[in-house]
Amino acid sequence: MRRGLLEMSLLIRIIFPSSMPETAHESCGIADLLTTCYSGRDWRCAKAFAKDPSRSWEDIEAELLKGQKLQGPSCCMDVQTLIDSRNLREDFPLLTAIHGAVTKRISPQDVFTTNGFQA
Repeated sequence: MRRGLLEMSLLIRIIFPSSMPETAHESCGIADLLTTCYSGRDWRCAKAFAKDPSRSWEDIEAELLKGQKLQGPSCCMDVQTLIDSRNLREDFPLLTAIHGAVTKRISPQDVFTTNGFQA
């Protein structure tokens, strides 16, 4: 979570240079990060995906959310588009590795050992 918050804060500063660093410490930053990491629909679905990465996000969503929609995978795709459009993969190893897992280029278990990221 610490590394995730650091990378989120850096991305905010790059995209919105006039933003206040304290923003990441508000409910839109750390509170959302804690909720996402420990509970909620995205957490439930990510846990199911980590157990069986062969399943599609759509199947997991349909089974576990009963009509609600996931936000994590689509948000991850958008974030990676921002990172790639600025040629910043080296600055965001965790976010890039998570994108790799979401798109099934790496296994969820490899997130912390891929792209030079070490926990």
